[in-house]
Amino acid sequence: MPGIDLISDFREIIYSYSDIPLPFVEAGGFSIISTCFGRFYYIPKARGIRPNLFLVLSSAPHIGRRSYIISCVKTVRRSAFKKYLTLLNNNKYDDSVTNRYYSEIKAHILESGSPEGLIDDIEYLKKLEVNSFCLTSPEFGKILTGIIEAKGYQAGFDDLLCRLWSGESAYQSFSHRGGGESRYLSPGTYFNLIGSTQKIHNYIHEKMAETGVLRRFLIASVEGTDMDKWESPLEDHEAMVKELIKLGGKIGNRMFQLHAKAKQTEKFIPLPYDNKVAEEVERYSKVLEMSARADDENPYLLYKVNRWEHALKVAGNIALSKLEEQIKFPYFEQAQIYVDKNSVKIKTILEQLKVPDKQKGQEKNLNAILRYFKLGLSRSDVQKRMSAYGVHAKEYGELIAILLTDGKIKAKDKTHFEVLE
Repeated sequence: MPGIDLISDFREIIYSYSDIPLPFVEAGGFSIISTCFGRFYYIPKARGIRPNLFLVLSSAPHIGRRSYIISCVKTVRRSAFKKYLTLLNNNKYDDSVTNRYYSEIKAHILESGSPEGLIDDIEYLKKLEVNSFCLTSPEFGKILTGIIEAKGYQAGFDDLLCRLWSGESAYQSFSHRGGGESRYLSPGTYFNLIGSTQKIHNYIHEKMAETGVLRRFLIASVEGTDMDKWESPLEDHEAMVKELIKLGGKIGNRMFQLHAKAKQTEKFIPLPYDNKVAEEVERYSKVLEMSARADDENPYLLYKVNRWEHALKVAGNIALSKLEEQIKFPYFEQAQIYVDKNSVKIKTILEQLKVPDKQKGQEKNLNAILRYFKLGLSRSDVQKRMSAYGVHAKEYGELIAILLTDGKIKAKDKTHFEVLE
């Protein structure tokens, strides 16, 4: 339908009332569409993929409003589920709707815990006719830490997330001698993820780089300097919630329409792509894989190898946001830009994993100096700031010389530098 774009509607509401940064607002919008609409679709001739997304929001503590945007996403979803289920019940809200509503809510606020507990929750909720799930965690860093340490009750979470990403089954066999029971995750689970962490570099080292789960994440990172506006904490939150609830109602109406359409196909609605998208997917995926084959020790190239899949999923959600049912080439181009933008931070982190510790310290100091120059601070002011890092006059002068030689800064006047990158 011309002129409709529900992700843009979500963005405009959030921007009207808050200072949540754009990368997090975009991720929130995609999460809503993938959980509410994506459940009804599959993408043909693409290894059976569906438009689910694993989105991670990363920033320093108290910067970026990570928990706030997740709360906004939950508000829209609750409203959408309520409208959808009420319409399914002949527009009557009674006890049967209430029970199904709470099942939907539970399925989309799954949090951290043990992999076994998550499988049990999913299989239990499937019996209550739930067919879409989302791990929604403002403390997703705990799961990443558990994956890194590979011990305790969260050991094995990375393997489970990889299976949930592609809807694969899982079987866990326990000794019956100890009273344990085998556990089975049935295939075809439609599973999304939206979680938030402190700065993502705190959770990634060589083990995380080698595990397949990292490749499933789209990581939206925000630095303090990326926050281009400030809103009072006394903003009109209630007015924003009313608009989000209204948006959720529109989404619930569409879910009802899609439910009827999916019923006609007996399972899922196809979400095809045009010929130009097919050509670009083939080109893009070949470039990514050949690069990784040529240097299969490079953690970033291995991380990037399935970016084509992310781009196709994101493009699918762009189409669904517009109430369209074909992935057009402009949507795929837009998705490629989005995916690349949400891979930049990981590139720096993974490349640093192979750098000696001494050089890492130097890179960290160089980046800090660049950040301060971007803020317009003078050479002497930056030197004062850097002394807190243990960088004193002689080393500071050497670092300035490196930045000048590398062409990353140039002198504006006697006391200030301009950042060129």
